[in-house]
Amino acid sequence: MPILRVTDLCKSFGPVTVLDRVTFEVERGQKIAILGPSGSGKTTMLRCINFLDRPTGGSIEIDGRRFGAKLAGGRERYESDRALAKERADIGFVFQRFNLFSHLSALNNVALAPRLVRKLPRAEAETLARQMLTRVGLAAKADSMPDALSGGQQQRVAIARVLAMQPKLILFDEPTSALDPELVGEVLNVMRSLAADGMTMLIVTHEVRFAADVADRILFMDHGRIAADGKPRDVLFDNPTDRMRQFLRTLSNDGPARPETTP
Repeated sequence: MPILRVTDLCKSFGPVTVLDRVTFEVERGQKIAILGPSGSGKTTMLRCINFLDRPTGGSIEIDGRRFGAKLAGGRERYESDRALAKERADIGFVFQRFNLFSHLSALNNVALAPRLVRKLPRAEAETLARQMLTRVGLAAKADSMPDALSGGQQQRVAIARVLAMQPKLILFDEPTSALDPELVGEVLNVMRSLAADGMTMLIVTHEVRFAADVADRILFMDHGRIAADGKPRDVLFDNPTDRMRQFLRTLSNDGPARPETTP
């Protein structure tokens, strides 16, 4: 059974259709990179999967169970905000701009959700938070406030905060797009480590070389639809669509480095 099943996912804002019957599945442990031009629906898709934006149509299933909606009186109804908050505990979300609480230290940012959502005692939550900060290379910054941290460090705290909830799946929404170029590598290194540990990850990114190196699959989105879905070598190198070639030419870097040929 796939850990995530997205079926005919639609999202409209007024007359504008942003997602048009998006369908795909994610197996446990898969790393999927989501590429595409601005406005293609990538971020909206992640937000709908987590019900930060409520879909216009379609369904989301996590481990075979419907997420965000249920049948009531023979009709399908969206869950309440309180019920959704509990369901979201299994799905981590790493935002572009960190979203740390500015009045809390790095330690307390990470410990907060385990205390409030998982109902861990304070001491246990803080021990877990220190472990997660160590996991992302920030053990020495536990008592630092967000404004004393670099952008890369803040994003790593945000990743530690997600890890502390022990999610089944992590959604990354362009996690390096708000960083200065010299800070991008430290965040990507943490993500590489999570991938190596078998974390299930959906990653919206423009870091094509990273996607080619780390992802098991690439979804290429265009105009609210999945225009290509396959292994990185196939989608990027061996059989790219004309639209993919056009997209790669628009990137500021030189595009992904072709991997070595393997037997």
